[in-house]
Amino acid sequence: MRVVGIDHIGIVVNDIEQSIIMYKTLFGIEHIRTVTLTEQGTKIAILQGHNLKIELLESANENSKIAKFIKSRGTGMHHLAFQVEHLQEFIRNIGKQDIKIIDGIKKGENMCDIAFIHPKQTENVLIELCQKPR
Repeated sequence: MRVVGIDHIGIVVNDIEQSIIMYKTLFGIEHIRTVTLTEQGTKIAILQGHNLKIELLESANENSKIAKFIKSRGTGMHHLAFQVEHLQEFIRNIGKQDIKIIDGIKKGENMCDIAFIHPKQTENVLIELCQKPR
């Protein structure tokens, strides 16, 4: 069980196209791709800079978790993602410390296995755990 590093920062936005332009203009960060995860009701833009990856998250429908997040908290920082080597083993080990995963393991952007730790257990920071495809 090992954390490899920070994989990305997730930021909730109202207008993904405007946000892509802003990050490119201000910071010179390259837009890699935009995908829609229909099952999650989320549109995701991947931005890449030197040693930095950002996921911009926009709601694809009014019932998505992102839409609910915006209604309750507004836009801004959504989550911090840690890349781990063996996600299932990592989850088993943190489960021994009564750390619970929200909604189990899912497929994320780029076919990574992902899981989220509830922010009530991590000082109000939503933590995503992700494992790259092998």
